[in-house]
Amino acid sequence: MFLHPLTLQVIILPIAWHQRKEETARILAAAEKAEQMLNAAGITTRIDDTDNYTPGQKMKYWWVAECVCAVSYTHLRAHETST
Repeated sequence: MFLHPLTLQVIILPIAWHQRKEETARILAAAEKAEQMLNAAGITTRIDDTDNYTPGQKMKYWWVAECVCAVSYTHLRAHETST
């Protein structure tokens, strides 16, 4: 389901090398956990897990779309979240 950018409050951008399947899975799991917590708090959230653009291109898209807050998840944050 795609939400119009102006109805979103937070966009989560998981950033991973797709050649590293286990790392990617951990990052996506951490992003999904964050999405669930934010949605439970009443914050409209979406995970942009598309892989056909660079992280910078995705950040620019959401910045231009005037999304209020963007959170990026990398392998370091996924490790912090899972412990």
